[in-house]
Amino acid sequence: MGGDIVVPRDVVRVRVHPSVTIIPEKAFYERKKLKEVELCDGLLEIGSHAFSGGYSWGIRSALKRISIPPSVKVIGDNAFTHCEKLEEVILCEGLLAIGKWAFYSCSALKRISIPSTLTMISDSTFYKCLLEEVTLHDGLTEIGKHAFWYCRDLKKIRIPSTVTSIHEYAFHSCKKLEEVELCKGLLEIGKHAFSWCSLRSINIPSTVATIYPNAFDECKGLKE
Repeated sequence: MGGDIVVPRDVVRVRVHPSVTIIPEKAFYERKKLKEVELCDGLLEIGSHAFSGGYSWGIRSALKRISIPPSVKVIGDNAFTHCEKLEEVILCEGLLAIGKWAFYSCSALKRISIPSTLTMISDSTFYKCLLEEVTLHDGLTEIGKHAFWYCRDLKKIRIPSTVTSIHEYAFHSCKKLEEVELCKGLLEIGKHAFSWCSLRSINIPSTVATIYPNAFDECKGLKE
């Protein structure tokens, strides 16, 4: 895809040719009729706002499913923001970075599995997704600020032993979150990291050196 190519506003289906290595910034921005996208192996990067539904009133993407090929190393900031009908996202081993706000407000997205090659979940990556299942694998080292803020349908999460930092507000307002498994290796829990959750008990590993203020604020059912 060259920089001079303009994608029609009413495009419905897209197949990205195997010769394409980068989907440019805003390539399919506010293409609200776009329902199907086929990405081929050989693609390396998805640019910022590439498939974003945009911020204009009433402009939302119709995209329901996306499979990211294993050749993709980077998903840019806001790449799928406001894809509110996006129900399935497949991320493959080989992915190295997901940008900030990449899946912000993808409210139809119910489950996500993070590949082991991804070492950090960036700030606000899944902010306001109504995720029910999140699978994190060994290899992940940091969970960024606001990463899962307001994933209100998430009930349980296991934090792998490779994670050293859970940053501030990471799971804030995950109002159904009742079960969190923290493993040895964790060093710090940021402020408000689990505030406004439904935790009943929590086991803090011996490796944790710092728990910042209000990490478990308003967890009114927390007894142990």
